[in-house]
Amino acid sequence: MITITTSSKRAPGVVEFERAATELGVQIAIYDIADDSTIQAIDQAEQLLVRVGPKSYERYRQVAERIHNPSRANDIRRTLAAFDKCKSYELLADASVAMPVSEVIKEAAEPSFLPGVVKIPRGNQGKGIYLVSTPEEYREAVDACLEYGECLYQEYIAESKGTDKRLIVG
Repeated sequence: MITITTSSKRAPGVVEFERAATELGVQIAIYDIADDSTIQAIDQAEQLLVRVGPKSYERYRQVAERIHNPSRANDIRRTLAAFDKCKSYELLADASVAMPVSEVIKEAAEPSFLPGVVKIPRGNQGKGIYLVSTPEEYREAVDACLEYGECLYQEYIAESKGTDKRLIVG
């Protein structure tokens, strides 16, 4: 049995998981992270799939503190760290993983390099991503992102031609 937690049981990704599980004969149980009964389901889960997004991030952080099963609480904490671009960058840098030149920005300052990409810490689907080429664009993007507390600034990789490149951590 796979336990899936989500903020929307009808989200396209959840519907697709449900379809694939049915097709493969895999049993799943889907729980809404906003429902307090979900905590018991997470504690007892054999396998857990966490679907976190910008709006549900804080709720998952709270739930992780209330779970009794340390393994499941750590599953959620690792998922939250992977979802947060600033935390992910720091973890990967500590592990000496090669990445574009990057820095976590906590306050407005002049850019240390240009062009670059400014990212809100917990966005998805390309939301909160700013390609900047000038100091003015940089300041505007950082000002917009700092409402989230911090942002990630990375060098622009010209070979990407502005397309999305992702690393999936499992």
